Amino acid sequence: GLVDAVAGIAAVGAAIAYASFAGWPAPAQRAVWMASVGALCGVARRFPGAWETWGAALLFVVATEPSMVDDIGCQLSFSSLAGILLVEPRIARLVPPDVSGLVRWCVKGLAASLGATLGTLPFVALTFQTVSPTAVVANLWALPWMATVATPAALASKLLPGSLGDFALQVFHLRLALPEQR
Repeated sequence: GLVDAVAGIAAVGAAIAYASFAGWPAPAQRAVWMASVGALCGVARRFPGAWETWGAALLFVVATEPSMVDDIGCQLSFSSLAGILLVEPRIARLVPPDVSGLVRWCVKGLAASLGATLGTLPFVALTFQTVSPTAVVANLWALPWMATVATPAALASKLLPGSLGDFALQVFHLRLALPEQR
C-alpha cells in the first residue's frame, strides 16, 4: 500500500542521493538499481529473491552502460555480492540453533567477508596480478568502518560548510594504523 510506496521512494531517493554524491560509480549504480527493483517489487507485492534482484541490477547497469562490463569497480561490486550470496547462507546454516546471537552474528560476518573475498578473487588476481592473504580479516574491519563511519563522513564533507566539512573529510581519511603489506 501507501506505506510500501513511500518506503520504496525513500529507499530509491537515498540510493540516488548517495550515487550522485559519489559520482555514480558502478557500486552506487548497483545500489540504485537494487533499491529500485526492491521498491517496485514491494509495491507490486512481489518478493524476488536476492539472486533475482542481483541479476536485475546487473542487467540494468550493463544495459544502460555496456562499458561497465570492463569496469573493475563493477566487476568487484557484483562479484563480491555474488560471493556473499553463495557463501554466507551455507556457512550460517552450519551454526547450531542454540548458539548465542553474538556468535551467530560473528560467524555471519566472517562468512560474508569470506564470500566477498572469494567472489572477487578472480578479478583481483587477473587485474592486479596479486591477492592478499589477509583480505578476509581486513574486510572484517573495513566493511563496518566504511558503512558506519567513512561513507557518512565523506557525504557529510560535501554537505557541511567550511571547517565542519573539512573535519568530516579528515574523519573519512582516518584508517586503522596497520603496517603496510608488501
